[in-house]
Amino acid sequence: MSIAHYKDVSLSTDINSATPHRLIQMLYEGALSKLAQAKGAIERKEHEKRSEFITKAIAITLELSRSLNQEKGGELSENLNDLYQYMRSQLMEANASNNVDKVDEVIALLLELKEAWDQVPLELRGNPS
Repeated sequence: MSIAHYKDVSLSTDINSATPHRLIQMLYEGALSKLAQAKGAIERKEHEKRSEFITKAIAITLELSRSLNQEKGGELSENLNDLYQYMRSQLMEANASNNVDKVDEVIALLLELKEAWDQVPLELRGNPS
């Protein structure tokens, strides 16, 4: 079994057994990882890789938007949705212009959100289904 296959199986197992809270953490971690890779690709002038990593990060922020419960979340959900949209806009600009500063801005925003999400008390995190 190849290492890539093992990682895919491991990730699939993690996703299937994760609480909703953990799934959001995984999305934040994935976006941050892809953006770190995009920064490296920008610095190495690897345009195809940069585009690939930024596109994946954009897809993750779209998934974060989809995970919001507009009915229960009210204004907070609306604000987060707007912030995720802003991140996607910044990442599209970063991709078009090779702008590492825009990637850094989105990384900073995601880190702030992830840190807040990591502080959610255990009793509010939910149980796996």
